[in-house]
Amino acid sequence: MDLVEKVARALASDPEVQNLDQWKSWIEDAQTVVDIVLEEREWQPIETAPKDGTKFLAFWPEDEFPFVMHWAEFDPETAAEIGEKGYFTYSEMAISDIGDPPEATHWMPLPDPPKDAGRALGEK
Repeated sequence: MDLVEKVARALASDPEVQNLDQWKSWIEDAQTVVDIVLEEREWQPIETAPKDGTKFLAFWPEDEFPFVMHWAEFDPETAAEIGEKGYFTYSEMAISDIGDPPEATHWMPLPDPPKDAGRALGEK
């Protein structure tokens, strides 16, 4: 008996819950969501990076650490001229001033901010 079966049986033992198969289905759906979230926290090919301006961590083999990047779109005239809609660029102004970023090979979503970040700013 796998974990889903055990949890479903425990929940179905409640007199108000009668449908073991429905509980199993709900638990499997929840596990699928958890698996997707965890998968998104791993490095993925850059081709799958968001192209909506969302900031993300980008990695390329030439550096020892990732940078924060995002997708930026060309104006329509430039896009038509060069045949590209946009490009990945540094998200931090100081870094973007040093030149074009190298070709990133992988990306991952940014982590959530620290739970106590507000206290660091003097919030209670």
